[in-house]
Amino acid sequence: MGDRPAPCHGPSSVGRLVGVTRRPSSAAGADSAHRSILKRWWMAPVAAIALLSLLEVGLRLADFDYPELKPPLLIFKAEVDAQMQRDDSLHRVDLETMWSLRPGARIDEGSDPALELVNGLGMRGPLPGERGPSHLRVASLGSSTSFGYGVEWPEIFASRVAQSFAADGRSTDVLLSGVVGHSIFQILERYRRDVKPLRPDLAIVALNGVNEHFPSPSGSDELHRERVREEFSRWEQWRGRLRDGLRVMHLIGWISDRRQGGREELVRQWLEGQERENRAWLDRGQPSFTGARRVTPQRFGELLAKLVGELRAEGTAVVVVAMPRRAEVLESSPVLAEYDRVLRERVEYLRIDFLDADALFQRLPDGPEALFLDGLHLTPLGHRRLADALGTVVRRALDRRG
Repeated sequence: MGDRPAPCHGPSSVGRLVGVTRRPSSAAGADSAHRSILKRWWMAPVAAIALLSLLEVGLRLADFDYPELKPPLLIFKAEVDAQMQRDDSLHRVDLETMWSLRPGARIDEGSDPALELVNGLGMRGPLPGERGPSHLRVASLGSSTSFGYGVEWPEIFASRVAQSFAADGRSTDVLLSGVVGHSIFQILERYRRDVKPLRPDLAIVALNGVNEHFPSPSGSDELHRERVREEFSRWEQWRGRLRDGLRVMHLIGWISDRRQGGREELVRQWLEGQERENRAWLDRGQPSFTGARRVTPQRFGELLAKLVGELRAEGTAVVVVAMPRRAEVLESSPVLAEYDRVLRERVEYLRIDFLDADALFQRLPDGPEALFLDGLHLTPLGHRRLADALGTVVRRALDRRG
């Protein structure tokens, strides 16, 4: 046999035997590929922006216009909602409580300009003073009667309670956090944010179920607050500006509406919903009402228990008041009796100091406008009667607190 070269078993020959081709540098190749990808990554968004810009120009040249069809969100009621956007209005949009008092706003009820302003804490009345050994802070938690609807500051029952402590040599501040239209849900949220940090010694919680029993188009106050938050979120404000300003957004809106049956169908559905709400409104005060209330009687009791528990955890003495109303209010809205029942059950179960002012006022003589401005709101005389009845109860509650 002829001479053959000796086999070579070095790396190159092994690679050839197994069919593997050795690259000069695999790492260098990968780096080169990565650099190529990084150089091209911006091309896709640039192309998309260019395409959208061309589409925007084309839509404008074609005079395409499709304004947004968006039913207005009713926060409280139409006349108040319209005022909330003004800097001089009494109320403002509030992402925690849906609406609240605007600091610095003037209150029409009073004749003393120094007293009749919403203070820097968003409450009616003077700002609280410095704490001292004999100093009391009384929080008044509630809605329109607690706010003092229709009467001046010195006549409000919480202000009169504070004045009665002056005879005992105790200076007293009133943290008047009541807001017209507020429910127990809003009262709790307002307490957590605005009142709790001020550490009141006593809280007068005034309730009657009237605001709670009204229908809610959103399903409940909790759900309605979520809608308010969405409507006034920063994202929604930006989205609204883009929707109004860009014709591409008009086109997207048109496509979306077409997928849901067209604008005419959406308008029809909205009108049907409005008709259902109007029918529900007529039946709002009846126990047979099948719609959604702002706060159901059961939820009313749960939220009251939460509020009382949080007040007690802070060492605050608590007095709950079943607020007075004229007999015709209960006659026209018999479901309020269910709220009354839940209120009394919770008061008894939690052993809360309690004033049944509704039962008390039913026994008092009440000529035209003697005790009530209307079915719910008290005259100055009504506030005085309520403050007189509260005197013993609040002192008992403070004594128990120690």
